[in-house]
Amino acid sequence: MALSLPPEEQSRLRLRIVRQIADDVAAIVADAEVSEVNGNVHLPKPPLVSALSRYFEEAGADGDTFIARCYGG
Repeated sequence: MALSLPPEEQSRLRLRIVRQIADDVAAIVADAEVSEVNGNVHLPKPPLVSALSRYFEEAGADGDTFIARCYGG
């Protein structure tokens, strides 16, 4: 049986889920192995991190915290 939640509760639940996903993705990016190309060490591609940061920020999560967690901050 599906329960209908008030809009305010739906919004809170949605935000909680988005924040959890942001935390999980940041942990995955932070644990990604660095790659070495021609003697240079490369972290996960910044455009991907930037795009995910904007996505999570627009959804209500903290984009700066996401970026900091991606890079071990």
